[in-house]
Amino acid sequence: MRVGIIAEGHSDRAVITNILKGLLNINQTDIKYIRPQDPDEIDETDLSQMQAEEFSNWTIVKQECIDKIEINKFFDKIENNRFIVIHLDTDTRFEKGYEVSEPSKENTPSYFTALRENIKNKINEWLENQFVENMIYAIAIEEIDAWILTIYTNSEETGIFPNAKERLLKEINKPNTFSEKERKKLFQLDTFQRYHSLSYDFRKPKKLAQLASQNLSLKLFCKDLQEME
Repeated sequence: MRVGIIAEGHSDRAVITNILKGLLNINQTDIKYIRPQDPDEIDETDLSQMQAEEFSNWTIVKQECIDKIEINKFFDKIENNRFIVIHLDTDTRFEKGYEVSEPSKENTPSYFTALRENIKNKINEWLENQFVENMIYAIAIEEIDAWILTIYTNSEETGIFPNAKERLLKEINKPNTFSEKERKKLFQLDTFQRYHSLSYDFRKPKKLAQLASQNLSLKLFCKDLQEME
């Protein structure tokens, strides 16, 4: 099995990598980071010339879906057992170029499911409905940080938290979450490694199943992944 990842940023690909490991037990060598590229795979000259938005932005996901340059390269292989995980957070859905229909908020689970479906349809629109049978949608409501919050809170649904990134930082800074030494070490890591460490529990299948019950969009992503096995 070979899995490609198209994500908004390095933190997102770190979280998705741990989930793939937990659910599918695949090796790191079986994962291809399509967007954003792994900095270790980019020429230093090119790296120095790249703008910050080229590393972390929902627009890099949209552009790859439209251009399909790296997507075509990924699927242009002999092996058949390949799929791509496409990640988007929903918190930027009102920005120009990303706009999606906003469903009714009368019922939280129904709203989350409908919003996820609307964004999935938007991605398919960018893809011109190509390759969709080999795509898995990692659509996080509102941010992928809400998925990680399942590890550090007992909330019944972490997707309801506004500013999940700030909430996660608050939980990290609590004395009973990490020691001062552990916290200092955590923030010395680069973005990928920090989020890899924070979401490491997703690598444990039983733990992941338990955590997914606290976030519907995470649960739906895991369900779709399991159906690809």
